[in-house]
Amino acid sequence: MGNSKWSKDNYINFIVIFSISIFFLLMLAINVGYRYGASIIALMAIIVVPLMLFKKQSFQLTKEDRNILIILAIYSLSLILINMFHQNTFKKFDYGFRLLLAVPIFLLLYKFPIKPIWFFIIITVTTIIGSSIGYYNHMNYDWACRATVGRINTIHYASIIQLFAFISLMGISFVKEIKNKLLQHSYCLLVVIAFCMGIYLSILSYSRGVWLALPIQLLFVSVFYFKYNKKSLKTIVLLIPLVLTSGYLVKNITDTMFEQQNSSCRQNMGITKRFDAALSNIKDYKEGHTSTSVGLRLAMYKFAFDLAKENPLLGSPVQKIKDIQKTRPEVNHKALSHFHNHFLQILARYGLVGLILLLGLYLFSFISFWQRCKDTDISVKCLGVSGMLLLFSYAIYSLTDVLFKTHLGLSLYIIVISVICGATGYSSSSSADNGKDT
Repeated sequence: MGNSKWSKDNYINFIVIFSISIFFLLMLAINVGYRYGASIIALMAIIVVPLMLFKKQSFQLTKEDRNILIILAIYSLSLILINMFHQNTFKKFDYGFRLLLAVPIFLLLYKFPIKPIWFFIIITVTTIIGSSIGYYNHMNYDWACRATVGRINTIHYASIIQLFAFISLMGISFVKEIKNKLLQHSYCLLVVIAFCMGIYLSILSYSRGVWLALPIQLLFVSVFYFKYNKKSLKTIVLLIPLVLTSGYLVKNITDTMFEQQNSSCRQNMGITKRFDAALSNIKDYKEGHTSTSVGLRLAMYKFAFDLAKENPLLGSPVQKIKDIQKTRPEVNHKALSHFHNHFLQILARYGLVGLILLLGLYLFSFISFWQRCKDTDISVKCLGVSGMLLLFSYAIYSLTDVLFKTHLGLSLYIIVISVICGATGYSSSSSADNGKDT
């Protein structure tokens, strides 16, 4: 009976790990590639978790992780109820239902965790695949004058590739779990390549809002390695001249390259030109001209606050927002299908109730990962910092875009949080077993 149960658990664990691998590896490789792995994970969660609850099996959640589940459930149900109150079309319920589905997905990945080293290897390989395809498109197609892959929005691509570059860097902490010395060195080399390629392609995307997260991401990784994992400093130090050299070459070579291209899109790219354009856009906005990239965003931010003043508690119905938008020339633009700020979008559509619950989700996730950062086990601490990278990156990305609102962005957020929390349990139990062995 015990062997049968163990065999069944192993089978489920294999499918979960396979699904996670497919989710990440195909995410930036083919159009909507994330859907395949995410669909399998969701289906497994819908089937397995209710059966486990029916059999009264324990998930052994920590207090902090239980709070994440509670706020997720409250947040998703609140959005669904507010949509019902506003009588929005059923399509607008999608975000709330996907958040609700995150609860069983979290429980599934928590109960059947992936080994931490495999998670970081998958992220590293995904970064290299996504960067390679993005670079190929960038060099060969005019539509990719700002690097991206497939149909993924350029900003979303840059957000993900930059985040993955830093998370892959954290994987060096687990290199000792690889027994073969040659494989250890090969993995470290892969991490270096993935990090440099990811940052390079993020720069070639010319997404200014994504670049805002770079200082925070660098801070988290630097503090972790300089303060808690000095043994891996030699590998990290090798990256410093490499990254600085790459940055210098990117700035000079790409600026020159774009000046030689005939495409009007390419001629308007370049790091210096992007920053100059932003300053020029702000100046134009102050003078009353809103039809620029930055100007349209600032106009939408003001529009969101105006809507919030009218309906502060529960926000406004989607159709009402569209009708008002048509009467305001500064925001009546075909490119403005959302508010270019996830926090303000939630405030406008779901009011203070939605915004407070969203901030609550960030807060409880922060508390959970902060507890892991304070753990004495370096593996658990590393996973905690990886979770912090995810949280702060998403928070900064959300200031200028709505990655968290998209199917890809939401799936990524939920699965990475679930994997990290589950992997922490795996790492802790492994450490305990090792302690017993000694």
